[in-house]
Amino acid sequence: MKLLVTYIRWSTKEQDSGDSLRRQTNLIDAFYAKHKEEYYLLPAHRYVDKGKSGFHQQHKNQGSDFRRMFENVMSGAIPEGSLIVVENFDRFSRADIDTAIDDVRQILRKGVSILTLGDGELYDKSALTDPVKLIKHIIIAERAHQESLVKQKRIAQVWNHKTQLARELKKPMGKQAPGWLELSEDGSHYIVDEDKASLVNIIYDKRLSGMSMFAICKWLNEQGYPTINQRKVRISKTKKPDGNWSALSVKHILTSRSVLGYLPAKISTEDRKTVLREEIEGFYPQIVTDSKFYAVQQLLEETGKGKTSSGEHWLYVNILKGLIRCKCGLVMTPTGIRKPVYQGTYRCNGNKESRCSYGTVSRKLLDTQLCSRLFSKLSQLHDEATDTAKLDELQRRLNTVDSELEKLTETLIQLPNITQIQEALRVKQEEKDELIVQLSREKARVKSVSSLDLSGLDMESVEGRTEAQIIIKRLVKEIVVSGNEKLVDIYLHNGNMIRGFPLDGKDDHTLTLEEATDEMQSLDDMLIFGEPVTRIYPAGDMEEVDA
Repeated sequence: MKLLVTYIRWSTKEQDSGDSLRRQTNLIDAFYAKHKEEYYLLPAHRYVDKGKSGFHQQHKNQGSDFRRMFENVMSGAIPEGSLIVVENFDRFSRADIDTAIDDVRQILRKGVSILTLGDGELYDKSALTDPVKLIKHIIIAERAHQESLVKQKRIAQVWNHKTQLARELKKPMGKQAPGWLELSEDGSHYIVDEDKASLVNIIYDKRLSGMSMFAICKWLNEQGYPTINQRKVRISKTKKPDGNWSALSVKHILTSRSVLGYLPAKISTEDRKTVLREEIEGFYPQIVTDSKFYAVQQLLEETGKGKTSSGEHWLYVNILKGLIRCKCGLVMTPTGIRKPVYQGTYRCNGNKESRCSYGTVSRKLLDTQLCSRLFSKLSQLHDEATDTAKLDELQRRLNTVDSELEKLTETLIQLPNITQIQEALRVKQEEKDELIVQLSREKARVKSVSSLDLSGLDMESVEGRTEAQIIIKRLVKEIVVSGNEKLVDIYLHNGNMIRGFPLDGKDDHTLTLEEATDEMQSLDDMLIFGEPVTRIYPAGDMEEVDA
């Protein structure tokens, strides 16, 4: 008996549950039922590629069943005399003629035959010298390739037309829309479902109040709120999906730029990387403010799911999280917190191992002194021009790297075997990825500014401390503390530094911060109420100061 090898492929997710799999399977099963005495089947040699494009050669990628089958033929794991059954040759490939024929020839040379069930044609070694069969195969391959080209062009034309209408007229591209929107009866625009839009804002407010995604999910289910999209969610492998909220659905709402009015970019399903259409601004009605959205992105960036410890008590919200360092260079974290009111101390991470001699500092002292005497009017002091310049510089660097990547790619096409070019391309791509992350973080920081001042916040509430955290990070890049000296250096995002802020003083130093955020800085010691205080250093003098 001879080994019967089966190969099935379809290229789109829509065909997954449709008739493509059923049609191909029925053909193969019918053939095997008639020839059981001649052939035998093994599970290891039933090859199936789900959602693999023959036109884009996805079915030949590493890990695909076609590649596994092809390698088994080449290695002899599928022995000479075996028969591969397939619906048509276009299941093997919809690539150009030379590529498609080469695959078939290599298989036939190994003594493995191919039977196309659609037309009943058998191809074996003799077909290599049979011009009639080769011509027929060439015609079939060419027809399949041309059909794929036409199909691709038609799809591209449809999407280009839809994208043009979306950009110019903001015209809906189909019935699909975020769950808080409805398509008008004439299909010309979107209508906001105010109840659902209100719920989306509640979810954002809950996250800003310090609640984790899991806690928000639990609260929504307890309150009986229906999911935004009315979709059933599977929350257990042993239970059927129901209409409950999940942490994943909460995360989707908290990270979707659709709430700002953006139509998301369309990414190719072929490689999951190629951008077929950039995101479109102003396509949907905006239902969440920029400041609220980007404030949440900052929290998600720093804390992931953002689970607040010990019952979400205000004591556990660190308003200086990610900012505070010891003078020795190591991170300082709050320790010794005890409910209901003891805030603990900021302790250097090197303190436990006796690697730091700068000492600890009272958390209450540092937070109170900075917020009341230096940061009290922080949100009014930000310099939009500085932020814009920083964003422009990052974008300029990103554009430069893009241009360099394009040149390297063109060079690699001409000289594909030069490893130095391949390595340079990899390094440059990593540089681009890092710049994209930096730009995203800066945009989130810039747009998360609140109109509130720290002076109006309740610092003994989760909500107040979370808001304070966002406001402080709007301007402050790093805070360096000398616990023994009770002195603090503050580094700002505009490149300036406030040096020597005293924690044991009583005077209001808000003007010091304002001076540091101004475009023109004084290099003289400032005098407030006759007392010499901190000195402000512009970015250009930073290296000299640190030395």
